Amino acid sequence: MNKRSIIKRIIILIASSCISIAAAEPMIVSHLQLSGYDDLYAYRYQLIKNMLEITRADYGDYQLLPYKSVTTSARNAQLMSEGQQLNVYWTSPGTPVARADVIEIPVDILNGLLGYRVCLTNQYAATDLSKVKDIQTLASIKIGQAQWSDRAVYRANQLAIVEAPSLDSLFMMLSAKRFDCIALGADEVVRIYETRKAQYPFLAIESHLLIHYDYPVYLYVSKKHPRLAQRMALGLKKMKSNGDFERLFYHYHAEGLARLQLHKRNVVCLKSPFQQKQAECTLPPLI
Repeated sequence: MNKRSIIKRIIILIASSCISIAAAEPMIVSHLQLSGYDDLYAYRYQLIKNMLEITRADYGDYQLLPYKSVTTSARNAQLMSEGQQLNVYWTSPGTPVARADVIEIPVDILNGLLGYRVCLTNQYAATDLSKVKDIQTLASIKIGQAQWSDRAVYRANQLAIVEAPSLDSLFMMLSAKRFDCIALGADEVVRIYETRKAQYPFLAIESHLLIHYDYPVYLYVSKKHPRLAQRMALGLKKMKSNGDFERLFYHYHAEGLARLQLHKRNVVCLKSPFQQKQAECTLPPLI
């Protein structure tokens, strides 16, 4: 073998080694993980991990590097477009992140629950929400809203909202009876109540009213990471096919849903400005 052939063979071996090393590098996954929200978002964290695990044979190893800085929605959208510090996010259509340079995985990971709203109320207030049975009677009460994108839903339906900069600000305003209801998703209201009732002993979960609007929660992946988007879409498809998704969903939500007794409530349906085709006004499909 001449010298030129030897050099060529060495170059090929080096190139092959580099390709093998690159292929063996774990896929970096960075989703939002804020301090104090581990219990509230435990289902979403576990879902993402399970989606990655079930596709390990297809896409190889991965490394979770959660993004833990507190930022605004606009900043998160920018970070997702850049795809370096943050590349996976869960949110609803119409939000800043959903409008960023992202790839949408259009499967509602909460089975519609975020769009079914249950009221946290001040148990010492005089308002009787059992009398609210339609959008006309709903218009007679005031609903507290933080900086959430579904404020547009209430405005579009000409309902009275009182805004605050944060959830804790809403609790303080509710204690002063500035409004009648903090409308939270059926997936989150019990956990939020349990973690805040000691600090805000006036809180109560209202038992008659259920507000519904189409408000799905999708996973979004930065367009800088198309392979990760393919992996997560495949992972979700596999979990849906083998039943893992429903088992995980019920593991985290069955107890809270049983406590809320949604099937016994008065359902008031609102139209969402984020959806061209409105969802049917029914109880959640999974109770």
